[in-house]
Amino acid sequence: MREPIQTMEPKKRMTAWTILPEPKPAWEQFKRLLVEADDDPAKAHDIFVQRLRIKALRTCNFEAPPRMVNEFRIFTECAPAEMLTDWEEWTRG
Repeated sequence: MREPIQTMEPKKRMTAWTILPEPKPAWEQFKRLLVEADDDPAKAHDIFVQRLRIKALRTCNFEAPPRMVNEFRIFTECAPAEMLTDWEEWTRG
């Protein structure tokens, strides 16, 4: 295992974490990801998002292409809860 070397100052790490786009890892997770990403916040965020996608794929149909999974995630984030729980009632108006 690689020795964790934090070369970024704590204030810079905190600033980098606060300006990350969503989805954003937890603070402690972000600090661990920075070690993997050689103190590159963008690379750490990419690693985090990639792991989220892999986790989502594991919970879905294995034959579904990643594009479908991403589109479904966007749809469910935007759709009202009633639409997802009672489709028949929603479509009747």
